[in-house]
Amino acid sequence: MDFPKNKLVSYRVRNSVFTKTLEMIVTSKRTSHGITKLKFNITFLSKSETNDLKRSLNKIIKQNKELTTHTEQAEYNE
Repeated sequence: MDFPKNKLVSYRVRNSVFTKTLEMIVTSKRTSHGITKLKFNITFLSKSETNDLKRSLNKIIKQNKELTTHTEQAEYNE
């Protein structure tokens, strides 16, 4: 599933006995509460690939927070 990176709010990796699941929280205009939870099976990823994925997602979330903060400050200053 594709979605714009700027919609990513948070994520969580759930490890159970036999499976690993990536849960991503993204903003959405289609729901009444404004967020959607996407779930992906990542059992097939190795530990290093999972760590790379987490690193990438953390980087995207950090950029989104900085962009949101910068936009809010610009609106406040106007």
